[in-house]
Amino acid sequence: MAQTPTVETIYNFTHQSGGAPAAGVTIGSGGELYGTTDGSGIGTVFSLTPPSAPGGLWTEHILHEFSNSPDGFLPQAGVTVGPGGIVYGTTFYGGDTLCAQDLGCGTVFSVTPPAAPGDPWTEAVIHAFNDEDGSGPASNLAVRKDGVLYGTTSRGGSIFEENCGTVFSLAPPAVAGGAWTERVLHMFAGPADGCNPNGVAIGAGGVLYGTTSQQGPGELGTVFALAPTTAGGAWTETILYSFAYDSQGGKSDGANPSSAVTIGGNGALYGTTGTGGTGAVCACGTVYSLTPPAAAGGAWTKTILYSFGATATDPSFPQGVTFGSGGRVLYGTTLDSGGGCCGVLYLLSPPPVSGGNWMETILYSSTTPGGVNAGLAVGKNGVVYGSAGGLDESGGTVFAYLP
Repeated sequence: MAQTPTVETIYNFTHQSGGAPAAGVTIGSGGELYGTTDGSGIGTVFSLTPPSAPGGLWTEHILHEFSNSPDGFLPQAGVTVGPGGIVYGTTFYGGDTLCAQDLGCGTVFSVTPPAAPGDPWTEAVIHAFNDEDGSGPASNLAVRKDGVLYGTTSRGGSIFEENCGTVFSLAPPAVAGGAWTERVLHMFAGPADGCNPNGVAIGAGGVLYGTTSQQGPGELGTVFALAPTTAGGAWTETILYSFAYDSQGGKSDGANPSSAVTIGGNGALYGTTGTGGTGAVCACGTVYSLTPPAAAGGAWTKTILYSFGATATDPSFPQGVTFGSGGRVLYGTTLDSGGGCCGVLYLLSPPPVSGGNWMETILYSSTTPGGVNAGLAVGKNGVVYGSAGGLDESGGTVFAYLP
């Protein structure tokens, strides 16, 4: 007999356990979950270990508690697991005490598992931003198979003093214990190519794909690609799509991308805009796809898969999508549930016939203020993990959706 889809709360945060998850979760090789909190005022990195028997309790471990500058504090994004089970992430503040920002420009950190079970994990700051190379990293890192990290800063960068953020790489040291090598791959220039990037995804050939939430030629954000050239050479940026006002001055096209993109099996890009669309009640955001051209150099084709705000109870303000197992359906989260409050986990199913409308199904409505966080993770048997809450230092949950 097929099981009925259910949502289970697998962990409730308290002040002592960090409080207020900052983003979604990431799955480790052993089925454990990793994430960050910021409700304590400083922030933590945590893990959740699954129970040894079905129906048991998940066990939280605080792997690191931040301690302000120069350690960094207030992580705003989740974490990424790299080679050797090392956990990588960013803090929005802290780091370089000479940074132009009073609270510091933020850091990239690693948390390394112990050699012996039960020993403490080891945290290290592998880069501190200085405003010239960016400030305020607020999106998940992407990790290449060889351990190179890619990410974005939401602001900073020296180009034209636009303060619009950067894309950077961090290459691991050749010798254990050595310094990581940072490189700024691109600085955003505001009206020319966008402002405030949302993170990047690694595509075929090492091309990076991402979005900016503001500005660009159409004024309402962009989707971009960054392609490597020769080893050590400059990276080439291409604007794949620029969101713009429609002929009536509205935002039916979607506006202000609210997440990085997810890459589909056919090379198409999928993402969300935080506002805009054709919702009947409100222009409360969209889920869109961008399909690559048939011939190199052609235009990418944008399609709105779903516009939020179709009814008074439709959720709003989406913040990213993730493919389910099998790569057909999309899961996503919103900050608002339509009736106010707390956001939802939803599923988008492709249309039964070509050219039809994608179908939205609400799977879970949170009761914890702060919305359902961006950053879903899909595990074995298609189980979807995420977190909710984030306004109260003693609140927030981690949940599992069992399809």
